[in-house]
Amino acid sequence: MTTPYERTRTLIECKQFLSQLADPARAPWDSAELQRIASWLLRHYPTLLNIESAHEALPDLYGPVPPFQRLHGKSAITELGLDKLDEQD
Repeated sequence: MTTPYERTRTLIECKQFLSQLADPARAPWDSAELQRIASWLLRHYPTLLNIESAHEALPDLYGPVPPFQRLHGKSAITELGLDKLDEQD
């Protein structure tokens, strides 16, 4: 079971990871390392229900979960077609 502390820590560490990932000085990343870090971070990442609860408790800080995620399990990545970028090469 994920604790609130673990969920908060994961959000902070995800931001740090994405900042490192965006740094061209750190490229190229080893794909096995990326998968290991991503799996570890996702273990305690907030669920859609957690995010919706945060919105209900703090609507000035968090917005609702977008409807396309609730209804279709899609994300901004799939909505924008970013999941197809590798297929275009």
